Amino acid sequence: DAFVFNVSISYVTMAILGGSGFMAGPAVGGLLLTVLPEILRGAGEYKDFVTGFLLLLLLIFLPKGIVGLLARMFASRAAPLTPDAKQSNLLDKTLQVSSASGKLLTIEDITVTFGGLAALRNVSFSIKRGEILGLIGPNGAGKTTLFNVISGIYFPDMGEIWLDNRDITKDPAHRRTQLGICRTFQNVELFKQMSVLENVLVGAHVRMRTLLWQSALKTPSERRIEAQFRDEAMELLDFVGLRKLAYETAGNLSFGHQRLLEIARGLAARPKLLMLDEPAAGLNSAELEVLMEIITRIRREVGISVLLIGHTMRLVMGLSERIVVIDHGEKIAEGAPADIQKDDRVLEAYLGVTHA
Repeated sequence: DAFVFNVSISYVTMAILGGSGFMAGPAVGGLLLTVLPEILRGAGEYKDFVTGFLLLLLLIFLPKGIVGLLARMFASRAAPLTPDAKQSNLLDKTLQVSSASGKLLTIEDITVTFGGLAALRNVSFSIKRGEILGLIGPNGAGKTTLFNVISGIYFPDMGEIWLDNRDITKDPAHRRTQLGICRTFQNVELFKQMSVLENVLVGAHVRMRTLLWQSALKTPSERRIEAQFRDEAMELLDFVGLRKLAYETAGNLSFGHQRLLEIARGLAARPKLLMLDEPAAGLNSAELEVLMEIITRIRREVGISVLLIGHTMRLVMGLSERIVVIDHGEKIAEGAPADIQKDDRVLEAYLGVTHA
């Protein structure tokens, strides 16, 4: 009986007005809904109309509530780097990748089945340190399944995966991230209600060593660690050209900027291998040029290996040093881009067979 319809609506409105994503939000909203009618008491018969109109304006223009607006204002003032800050070597310190030569990742005879369907059959290849390796094939060839196996979302029925001479075949996804494997997704997977900066910080969570009680109490050591990671996150946003959008809600970004944000989030974990699943999907020519430049800089300036899935041949052929081709779950070719373009099995997989 205490939660009749009108009262329940009032409670929900309090939370939304104050900011339902914040601890103090409902309290601020409750204070507003309690004080506002008293302030407008002199408006007489227009009181309900004026109250409703003001609440409507707040809901439209402050979707994250009053506390959300205040949090964004204070976050902007606390930005660790100014917009015209000089490029530093912070990025190099953030992404400390071994410069040793040789193989970084090796997959051997990977087989994955779903019921009676073999999505991958005895797929083997390796990725060198500092190399951009392209992975191509027709739709449904098994490319994303292979990505899921390497990143730990799926486990193979047969075969092994080695990273830095360590068998990671049975390691879970978060452990592989800690060891240096990060990925993006074919469909953009961002926390769209969080800010751009917060999304990048999420990528760095595997490196944070703050205890739960330290985070809850905001201890000095926790604040120092958070400030350090904010600096690194801002540098990464600078790297992909999104620094000016650091405090924008991720869901408000253009599709091309969301793709770049996913890359920045992946880099925040200090990976040895960055896997990009169709990063050029949905991009126009200008956005594709920006993407290609950023991937080139990732390899050239930071030394990270890149495994790249792509249907955009301009991207794959223009960046890859080697290309692996998969068709119907099997590897049918591997080699330099020029050789792949002339391979009969690759042409048959993409274009079919011409009968006399």
